[in-house]
Amino acid sequence: MPTSEEQIIGEAARAFAGEVFGRSPKHRLLDALEAFAGNGSADEVSGNVESPTGHFFRVDRWIVVTDSQGFRDVQTYDTESEAEVAFRSMDEEYIQWAGDDE
Repeated sequence: MPTSEEQIIGEAARAFAGEVFGRSPKHRLLDALEAFAGNGSADEVSGNVESPTGHFFRVDRWIVVTDSQGFRDVQTYDTESEAEVAFRSMDEEYIQWAGDDE
């Protein structure tokens, strides 16, 4: 799996038939990561936009979070392992919230 932002952006452009557009490097990265998720290639997906964690997914060492207002944010970790740990922590928080909500 690619390890730099430019590599993941290029991989998304090649894999999903076209360029990934964005106004800034952050937007290009978000668009590339969402292309992976939208095509079923996210490593993990969880959450709910109404929850405190938002809806979130992981692709390699990046986690994208979408909140109830539709705002997106990308969290970048040094390694995929660090992202996996962060994802599990967010998922546990989401599960706790969802359990309280039922």
